[in-house]
Amino acid sequence: MPPKRKTESIAISVVSMAAFAVLVFFVIKGSLAPRTFAIDCAIVMIISTLTWTFLLKRTRSDADALSTTSAIIKSSYKTKDVEVAVLLLLLFVSFGLTRGGPWAPRLIGASILVLFLIGTILRKAK
Repeated sequence: MPPKRKTESIAISVVSMAAFAVLVFFVIKGSLAPRTFAIDCAIVMIISTLTWTFLLKRTRSDADALSTTSAIIKSSYKTKDVEVAVLLLLLFVSFGLTRGGPWAPRLIGASILVLFLIGTILRKAK
């Protein structure tokens, strides 16, 4: 993935997380109803998915022009290890932060994190 594509993919993730953080803030503040929160979260997820799909289609069409070297593969293994470590840390921290809360949201959040973790572990090096 060229540097421009990598920054675009990071930007998509950061914007999505910021949108979710703002929505959660409004729910905690009490100015956003749970149903509206769910609808807004679904809209953010759909927009993020469409943006990722568009980005991946562009990347796939440019993939024929790229050549990989051993240095890129080694660095991608290191970044994969870092991503796995961060996801595991996030999983354990989230269990600590939501301690005493309702079980259903905690299990749903944990299962999503575990899915991301499995996807990261099974992903091949670029």
